[in-house]
Amino acid sequence: MKDGVLFIRTRMKNDYCYDAIESYGYRIITPYRELGLILRCVRELWFRFKLPFRTIWYNPQLRDHGEKKIIIREPLITMDYLNWVLKEKPDAGIALEYENRAGRLFDPRGLDKRISLWTYDPDDAEKYGMNLNRIGFFEILRPPAKTEKSIDILYVGRDKGRADKIFDLQRRLEKSGLKTYVRICPDRSYMLLKKKYYKPVITYQEYLQLLSQSRAIVNIMPENQRSITWRDLEVCYYGVKEITNNRWIKDSELYDKSRYFILGEDDLDGISDFLDTPSVPVDEEVLVRYSFENNTEYILDKI
Repeated sequence: MKDGVLFIRTRMKNDYCYDAIESYGYRIITPYRELGLILRCVRELWFRFKLPFRTIWYNPQLRDHGEKKIIIREPLITMDYLNWVLKEKPDAGIALEYENRAGRLFDPRGLDKRISLWTYDPDDAEKYGMNLNRIGFFEILRPPAKTEKSIDILYVGRDKGRADKIFDLQRRLEKSGLKTYVRICPDRSYMLLKKKYYKPVITYQEYLQLLSQSRAIVNIMPENQRSITWRDLEVCYYGVKEITNNRWIKDSELYDKSRYFILGEDDLDGISDFLDTPSVPVDEEVLVRYSFENNTEYILDKI
């Protein structure tokens, strides 16, 4: 176990992110007590109605060790919880690292200035005065050994309002004779029956199994987002290609036209040639710069 550093992150179902951080040798705990379904519902209502004594739901394991540097990963973290951590660990260097776009739960500009704010998104860095860091890829994760490529184009992901664009692209690709696999999941599990094309979320290992059978993945981003994403990095670490609307990738050291097909710029009639052209290998130094370990050390050096 690596001394002096603590990660705090909510643990989701089949959470490869939580498990991957732990596998690097970092101590990691959940922000809230791990509870059964009924008590989780009670806690949700307690927080929603802002009832007093909310600290009873916080994980007391925070007090167990004397870590001097704490990295809190953002999902489901509240401002109240962050203030509690400051009270419990007044002498620690504390960083809040966003895994998603900022501002969804609260405005980060309202946080205590003792908390160092980090994002992978240039727009959020500018808007909220946050520190900018590369997204850290878990290079410790690996897909199964290469298998026969039975899928030309793969998309697995949550809806997030992009289902129509995904299905339209799927139809256009299949007209070119390509084999596609599209699995769209609801944004929340309880929404599974809302649309007939929704399918249950699969584990990341199950996704990697599909990836090992695929030639390219699809990455559809919001039009106003200009950042490197996890899928962009899968291309470099796993040796697949990508079809994306992320035109900002062209300004990145990750870009090579043999790896990234830019929708709206590259001619879709040439997609078969793109898939058949061998990808230029990624420089090993680039992979190191985007690794989780490098990302983490950069933050730790600043707090």
